[in-house]
Amino acid sequence: ALASRPAAVGTISPASGLLWLALSIGLGLLAALLLRELLPERPGPQVNLALILGVVAFFSGAAGVLRLSPLFLGVAAGAAFCNLSVRKESVYELLGNSERTIYVLFLLAVGALWNPQRLGELTLVALLYVIVRGVAKVGGFAALAGLGRNAQGATPARIGGLGLIGQGGLALAMALDYQRAFPGDSSSAVLSVMILALLINELLAWGSTSWLLKRRGIR
Repeated sequence: ALASRPAAVGTISPASGLLWLALSIGLGLLAALLLRELLPERPGPQVNLALILGVVAFFSGAAGVLRLSPLFLGVAAGAAFCNLSVRKESVYELLGNSERTIYVLFLLAVGALWNPQRLGELTLVALLYVIVRGVAKVGGFAALAGLGRNAQGATPARIGGLGLIGQGGLALAMALDYQRAFPGDSSSAVLSVMILALLINELLAWGSTSWLLKRRGIR
């Protein structure tokens, strides 16, 4: 489902699906090989970052034209690059240092594409999602806390799950990919729910993480 984009639901055969899957993996491998060959010739973090983003943008655009998932293609490219390049650690460090800037640009793009509708009922759905997710995070951590020990032999605090409330951009990226591939009321609603949930989770995470750190005497 992530790899292929049929023109309409139910109109793609298994053989065609495997073909589109192979095409996604092949494009990902091609992107990884291109990065491996170009990066050693472009020293400097700024030039390397521009090159990486350029390759990602180019192949994401190609995936969009071919009605493939840029997320799946990116996973294939990342897996191939990590196994083919000796510079994977430096690239990982570079992307890690630039993560906040890239994430802010991503959020700006999502906000520009967002068409909020039916916010009243969708906010209730987002709150339900936040509650279920929060209970699963905190409850799951509390249930498993007694099974593990740190380097000093102490068990982690059962309330440590409060530090896991924060939500990254992957779920939002998947919702955006779904909305792009299958535009309509349902996909727009999913995107709206994920945006609202992200806002709520980030606010809750700021408070819960700060409280945990103060409780541990870190802040």
